[in-house]
Amino acid sequence: MSEQNNPLSDAVRLLSLMLRHKVFLIITFVLTASASIGVAYFMLDVQYASSVSLLPPQRSSGGLGGLMGGISSKLQDFGLGSIGGDDNGVSPMFVFYSRDLIDTTIHEFDLRSRYEMTEDRMSDVRKAFLGNYSFEKGEFGDYTLSVWDTNSDSAALIANWIVDVGNKKAQQLFIQEAKRHRENLEDKIRLNETRLQQANDSLIAFMNEYQMFEPELQAEAALRGLSSLKEEILKLETSLDFYRTSLGSNDKLTLAMEQQLQNLKDKERDIMGKPGFVGDYSLPQTGELGLRYAQLRTDVEVFTRMRAILSPMYQQAVLDESYKLPSMYIAEQAIPADKKARPMRSAIVVGSVFGGFVLSLLFLVVRDRWRQAKQQHPELFGKA
Repeated sequence: MSEQNNPLSDAVRLLSLMLRHKVFLIITFVLTASASIGVAYFMLDVQYASSVSLLPPQRSSGGLGGLMGGISSKLQDFGLGSIGGDDNGVSPMFVFYSRDLIDTTIHEFDLRSRYEMTEDRMSDVRKAFLGNYSFEKGEFGDYTLSVWDTNSDSAALIANWIVDVGNKKAQQLFIQEAKRHRENLEDKIRLNETRLQQANDSLIAFMNEYQMFEPELQAEAALRGLSSLKEEILKLETSLDFYRTSLGSNDKLTLAMEQQLQNLKDKERDIMGKPGFVGDYSLPQTGELGLRYAQLRTDVEVFTRMRAILSPMYQQAVLDESYKLPSMYIAEQAIPADKKARPMRSAIVVGSVFGGFVLSLLFLVVRDRWRQAKQQHPELFGKA
């Protein structure tokens, strides 16, 4: 194995390089440490963090709430899914990270001046504030709102103020959504009532026109009557054949039976071809008209069931519009912190010193490799 590829040789060469330039490394270490200490301890402001613990309200599942759960399953039966709005309400993340709330906070506490950004664009001020603000959801559904500030009292004051204003804004949004939902339901109820009235009118007109009230019962009665008539025809035909054979075709009794048989066949033909036996329609029309009746009856039943579904939904929407509970419950208010949250000065100093040492060592290695390459391949670098 060549010396260049020997790890031990590389380690020895690196150690030798460090010893030859120990003064440079020590000076770099001292300068880096001094600079990082100066920045961390004298230039970076101490910031304190204050946090508010929040819990979302739990809507009651009793009363109309329980009824609405059953209605949701009924809507699935109709293939309608959800008719109204979202029961989850306004997203806390949307409210507490909304630009309106952030801008209101910046103006309320004059954060432009506090951040020394009076001449900067508003977007830069927002970015600076968001660096000192967080709203996070916890593992168990809770939320934590945190604010960092150079003054511990101000950090607590801003955090509590944001929660109070955020709750009010969330409630306004919820009421606006509930109002829109109620108005939407009112439109649907009016449309459903119109369609229900039209379906009722169509069904009544159809029943009056064709005298069809209970198609199944009427068809069953018609079939029984037609069956009895056919049975009488068969019996009479059998008897007529006997009388023709025994008495002859010109016998008065035979002729009377033939007339009676013809009357029965005429009646059968009238039943099959003319209205009046079942209703104001002929028997062959029963299937087509029965299907039309079933469609009209189904429309009436559907819109009637929709009325029963929309009514409690509308009542719930009216209640939602007068909903007064806060968007978030305060589990723990923010209090002034007694210990700084940042900067972590020791971490800054250690990281800066370590980074400076690594960069210095990298500089020495590159410089040494450069010199070694010039010695081994002078033709590539020209005359020294």
